[in-house]
Amino acid sequence: MGFVGTLTFDFEYALAQRTIDLQPFGEGYSPFYLYYLLSEPFQNAISSNTTGSAAQGTKAAKLKRIRVVVPPLAEQRRIVAKVDQLMSLVDQLEEQIANSRTKAEQLMQAVVAELTAQGSKVVLDNSPHHSALVSRVN
Repeated sequence: MGFVGTLTFDFEYALAQRTIDLQPFGEGYSPFYLYYLLSEPFQNAISSNTTGSAAQGTKAAKLKRIRVVVPPLAEQRRIVAKVDQLMSLVDQLEEQIANSRTKAEQLMQAVVAELTAQGSKVVLDNSPHHSALVSRVN
């Protein structure tokens, strides 16, 4: 429920059961619609109109009643540019976090190697409150 993606094909295709094809008519900017359909307000509207227990779904009649905000085309492009800029920053931050974790792991391995090379007994504490706390017991 609520998964969104874009498809651009130059040929006819068939969609699976419980898949809905939304195509904006008139002047519209598809990247804006992608972000809008992924937004929390729209996803909440989908969730609140869901029926079924084993296979959840939203009936087309209910989907058609969900309001979609359609700002002017220039505003849509400005919103998409800002979202793309922010997503780029998120990607950079995720990369920095991954690099920091790698460096921390390498540092931990170096500390353990140093402690064990000195003939000490090493105790690792991987409890949730410590990130691999190392202590040396002589």
